[in-house]
Amino acid sequence: MKLVIQCAASKHPDAGYFRNADDRPVKFVANPALVPSAESLIHVRPDDTAAAGASWRDLVAEYNHTSLRENPLGLFPAHRLYLDRTYGDLVDAFGRDNVYVLSAGWGLIHSGFLTPQYDITFSGSAEPYKRRRHQDTYADFCHLENGCEGPVRPRRVESPCAARHRAEPAPTAAQGPPAGLGGGSRSMGRSATPCTSARPHSGRGGRQ
Repeated sequence: MKLVIQCAASKHPDAGYFRNADDRPVKFVANPALVPSAESLIHVRPDDTAAAGASWRDLVAEYNHTSLRENPLGLFPAHRLYLDRTYGDLVDAFGRDNVYVLSAGWGLIHSGFLTPQYDITFSGSAEPYKRRRHQDTYADFCHLENGCEGPVRPRRVESPCAARHRAEPAPTAAQGPPAGLGGGSRSMGRSATPCTSARPHSGRGGRQ
């Protein structure tokens, strides 16, 4: 079973940035032309051309292939990039090979994929330079073995677990929580029964 969780806006401040040929840090955004001036970062789209005809996406993929062990840029794997603890909890519970992140900037990526800092979101309420629109073109990664059809899109899909819990009557104080949902356990956006999708905790950054 493979689990997919949507990315989040809040990222670890110690996570590394990708860098250009002059060693300047690069931050990936949806629309570089709309970024407020100020930062010393270079702002680009993942699919902009970087050098010698290769896109930044190509270079990030190559980095994962050639520098996975040394990781000189200090990039974090996807399951550690986001501050929300859900990502790490899912990897601990189901194993890194079974967890994937639906990233607005990169596509459907493996939880162990070394992911540079980026600021791209599916949320329509975000600042314009961060916002990925449906008409935008992205050469999204798809790390699932059987591939993907078309670009990534966030969508609400009720898992069998959620449907079962929705059908259960609300517990009374005497009854306690439904079986398998112990009151003392931490919420992970999923029940104790494995589900095929999960969402980050609310209040820890919006959709991204």
